[in-house]
Amino acid sequence: MALSRDQMLARSTLRIERVSVPEWDGEVCVRELTAGERDRWDAWQIDHTGPERFADLRARLLIMCVCDESGARIFGDDDVQRVSGLPAVVLTRIWNVAVSLAGLAGEPEKN
Repeated sequence: MALSRDQMLARSTLRIERVSVPEWDGEVCVRELTAGERDRWDAWQIDHTGPERFADLRARLLIMCVCDESGARIFGDDDVQRVSGLPAVVLTRIWNVAVSLAGLAGEPEKN
């Protein structure tokens, strides 16, 4: 049976996964992207070439995916540089979950 418009919109809850971060004595919540966020992610990749395309790649995805327990983003777009300055080992662990939830897992990692 095909879903109706109302049924589809009623199921718009984004999945959230917790990532253990022992280095910070806690957990980080990571959620899947909305379609609009994924479009903005893809647009960045299309609009930039060369080394600029990969600058702060992990931070740009994580500011869209890291959230509080209700799914609200905790970082703003202006936090890219600050997030990019966090430890790589921690961000890579969170990145792996974000990539999977964002539907990027089948695409080559851009590093």
